[in-house]
Order: sequence, then C-alpha cells, then structure tokens
Amino acid sequence: MRRSEEALRRSEARNQALLNAIPDLMLRISRDGKFLDFRGAKGSVQTLPMGGFLGKGVQEVMPVDIAQRMMANIEDTLDTGRVSIFEYAIQREERTEYQEARIVASWEDEVLTIVRDITERKQAEKEREALIEELQDALAKVKTLSGLLPICASCKRIRDDNGYWQQIEAYIGEHSEAEFSHGICPECARRLYPDHYKGK
Repeated sequence: MRRSEEALRRSEARNQALLNAIPDLMLRISRDGKFLDFRGAKGSVQTLPMGGFLGKGVQEVMPVDIAQRMMANIEDTLDTGRVSIFEYAIQREERTEYQEARIVASWEDEVLTIVRDITERKQAEKEREALIEELQDALAKVKTLSGLLPICASCKRIRDDNGYWQQIEAYIGEHSEAEFSHGICPECARRLYPDHYKGK
C-alpha cells in the first residue's frame, strides 16, 4: 500500500512538474462553451481577463468571430475525437497579437484547450514573405542579354524572339537596364555634313 501511495505521489509530482514547465494558457471548456477551469503559467498569453470568466460562456468573453471559431472547433473535436488547431489575431492597443488554440477532448462533453502566443512566429513569417517578394521583384527587373542575337548586316536591326526586326537601341533597352542618349560620331558627321567639315 505504501509503495502504491509513494508511486502515486511521485507520478503526481512528475505530472505537476510537466505542467509547470508549460508556459501556455490551459483552459477546460464544456461542450456548450462554458469555462470550467484554467491554468495560466507565469508569462502565459492573456487571452481572457484572468479569474473573471469562469462559469461564463465563450461567446460572453471573446470577440464574436473568435468565439464562433472556438465553438465550431470544440464541437468538431468532441464529435470526431481529433485534435483541432486554429489561429486567430487579437488587436491590442499598440499591436496585433497572434495566438494558436489547440483543442483536445478530455472528457465526454469537455475539452482541454491550450493557447499559445505565436506573435513572434507570425512576424518572422511576414518578414520572410516580404523578403521573398522583394527578391522576386528584384529578379523580375534584372534583364540580361545572352546567346546569339540575329542582327542585320546592313541596317543593324535585331530580330526578336517573335521574328520582328527592331532598332538595336529599342531591343537593348527592353532586355537590359541600359538607356541611350543619341549623338553622332566624327566619321558619320563628316560623311553626313561634308560642307561643315571642308577645310578642317
């Protein structure tokens, strides 16, 4: 008997230690959405006014859209036995907080809901998406010329991929970041304006 009691005490102490190590908010919620109990470790997310919501319904203390999703996931978990996970955002005075609710059936008409703050993860995801978009935009702007370019030996026009002949400056402008400023070289100037260069 003593060994059994000692084993039970050790098991309870071990389970308590495991619970103490979890920083997340844990909620017991009935099928009809009543808050039965909670455990909020130090530093856990503050989804609800601690201590002032027990016995109340999810719809009474949570934003309407979040409460509806919570109730739908509670019902799904109890009906199927599957773990339900959903994310939502809560608007604070200075910033938006993102949280994840993980719901598991703990009794016939009761669930255990673990709420975790995922704000940092969401911010990292947004930063990564912004960086990817920035890189994609940069790559889209990078234009390079490579391979063989069909060019007319007489007029010096270039044939594009669609078979059309373009002025060389137009073609290069479309396929690179180069810009053209037009002038005239001395040889062409003497050929085109010989009178101007007579005696020079």
